[in-house]
Amino acid sequence: MNVDVDKLTRMLAGRLAAIVPVGFHVKAADGMLWYSADDGRFPGQSGTYQVGRSGTDVRASCEGSGPAAGDSLAGVAAMALDRSYDGFVG
Repeated sequence: MNVDVDKLTRMLAGRLAAIVPVGFHVKAADGMLWYSADDGRFPGQSGTYQVGRSGTDVRASCEGSGPAAGDSLAGVAAMALDRSYDGFVG
């Protein structure tokens, strides 16, 4: 698929950042979406209120051959939303 991955990643980060609850963060960097939350605000997976971060490798998801670009872009966007939810909910 021929797509500007950095631009797509920034667009997805902006859209996701607009819909996540206050205290959660979505950032774009080098073809990756990174999800994090404020320390001390949410229990995280371990219940210690010290959360890490998780990510989605948008670049890797866009590489290779496969379905038509529109289907692939929709799939990458859906995967990013799904993984951001997993990262926030744990």
